[in-house]
Amino acid sequence: MEFNFNPQASTSQQVEAILAAMAEGSVPVDLGKQLIEAVRALADVRAVENLEERVAALEQKEAR
Repeated sequence: MEFNFNPQASTSQQVEAILAAMAEGSVPVDLGKQLIEAVRALADVRAVENLEERVAALEQKEAR
C-alpha cells in the first residue's frame, strides 16, 4: 500500500490525503480510520505543546 502523504503538511491536508487514498481504494477504510485517528492524536499533542509554550511566554512576560 502506498499513497501520497506529506508528514510536514497541515493536519487537514494530511486527513484529506488519507481520505483521497481511501476513496481511490489505495487505503482500506479500516486502516484509513486508524491513520486519521493517529493524525488527530498528533494534532492534539501539538496543540497542547503550543498552549504550554504560549502560557510559558505569558508567564515570563508577566514576571518582568
